[in-house]
Amino acid sequence: GQIIVRGSSPQDTQALFEGIPIDLLYHFGGLTSFVHPRLLDSIEFFPGNFSARYGRGMGGIIEVRAADPAYDRVHGVADVNLVDSSLLIEVPVVEESAGFSAAIRRSYIDLILEVAGSAFEEDTFDMLAAPVYWDYQLVGSARLSDRDDIRLMGYGSEDSFAILFDQPPGSSEVTGQLDLSLKSHRFHATWERRMSDRLDQELDFAVGTLDVHFGFGEEIDFRLEQVWLMGRAEWRLRLSPRVRLIGGLDMQGGPGKVTSLGPPPLQTEGGTQERGSLNNQQMAEAAQEYRLYYPAC
Repeated sequence: GQIIVRGSSPQDTQALFEGIPIDLLYHFGGLTSFVHPRLLDSIEFFPGNFSARYGRGMGGIIEVRAADPAYDRVHGVADVNLVDSSLLIEVPVVEESAGFSAAIRRSYIDLILEVAGSAFEEDTFDMLAAPVYWDYQLVGSARLSDRDDIRLMGYGSEDSFAILFDQPPGSSEVTGQLDLSLKSHRFHATWERRMSDRLDQELDFAVGTLDVHFGFGEEIDFRLEQVWLMGRAEWRLRLSPRVRLIGGLDMQGGPGKVTSLGPPPLQTEGGTQERGSLNNQQMAEAAQEYRLYYPAC
């Protein structure tokens, strides 16, 4: 699901959802984004030459804007296809001024593979791949006055990709299961205020969690757990019909923890050393807690 722009590293391209960076825009494999398409208002892609308001990216910028829920009446959409199923509902709370929407989606590629695998003899395959993803979005918006709009959002997704494999006869290598998963949950609040006919203000605050896990049998295990605290303030001043002045501040940070289990690094000084089988090595455990703080303006 990562994006490569003009050969740059995926980490150099930034995806923003309502001005706040997101961990993964597309699910594993890039089949679909983590947001229901009916909840999207616009998607802008800047492959280069973008302004200083996107100062954290070097490869490219993808800016996604959320749509307000319908204020007129109840809407609903159910989508069933060969890859996943989703359900969306939009409910007006106050006519023409407040509404609520909710969406959920889950893939069932793993179920199809399981049914397909059961149709063959047990020893036909010695490996089974089972990718799974699901996501949800909760959006509430209200027009408090002619100058003030607020939006509260809760959204998250989980991607997992497991490969189950059997041990070949007489093999001493690692067997069992390969696990790769990414979980993300976030609460996001936005306040937009028209301070005057020429000056607009937008404030965003988000708090969320990120959990990345990689495991290979019982010998290798890596986990990254991050709590994100993000804030962004932006002011846009129209000096003339052709000239705008934009300024702002943003902050990213929060505590995190990394744990790992695996073989120790090879010592190659004075000669070469072969790794050998993982089952014959002493495994090393490590854990580190940290705090991140990235201010910008």
